[in-house]
Amino acid sequence: MIVRDSFHKTVKEVQQFFPKLKANKRNGQTESLTGELDICGNDGEYWGTFTILIALPKGFPLSVPKVYELSNKIKRLDDRHISANGECCLDMEHELLFLACKGINLCEFIKTKVYPYFANQIYYDCHGHYAGDEYKHHFDGIVQFYRERLGLKNTDMILRILQSIIDNIIPGRNQRCLCGSQKKLKDCHLKEIEFLKSISQIRLKLDLINFSNVVMNDNR
Repeated sequence: MIVRDSFHKTVKEVQQFFPKLKANKRNGQTESLTGELDICGNDGEYWGTFTILIALPKGFPLSVPKVYELSNKIKRLDDRHISANGECCLDMEHELLFLACKGINLCEFIKTKVYPYFANQIYYDCHGHYAGDEYKHHFDGIVQFYRERLGLKNTDMILRILQSIIDNIIPGRNQRCLCGSQKKLKDCHLKEIEFLKSISQIRLKLDLINFSNVVMNDNR
């Protein structure tokens, strides 16, 4: 449950831009928003409407809202980035966790993550593909994320960095980078390591297990 005296201001801000979304309360606290989300093109042309639910988890705004499509307009397929129960995959989990570590502004979250997701779904229905690039599904998408977003293409390097972050054994800025390049950390993978440090240990440990399994399978 969200305990924030000023949270009603956040809901008001959301409703200024998305007036059909209404707050659902329990014991006086907002736990979710539900309603219709109208989608329009850049020229203001109406594209369509989805009924959605935005569930605000315990710890919000330092945790990631879950978004569900309730109108059943999107086919429940991996290619549509939606689960069988309608939960929407708005972005790579790592990116969302990074947002949450700084505190999520709900209105900006809807503008930059929720709205584009549904606009892209309408684009897919019209064109058979998304407007921009997308990550692959499941662990293949995580590998792609590490390679393209973080620039970490060597699995052994990824394992060293993940293990060091989990064990909290990270060199100083002026010490040699974990990747073995002989460069100082500040001149090498500092930004990537700082990014990974900011997300949950649970996510990093899961990545460590999955990348370790890749190495084991390759060595068989």
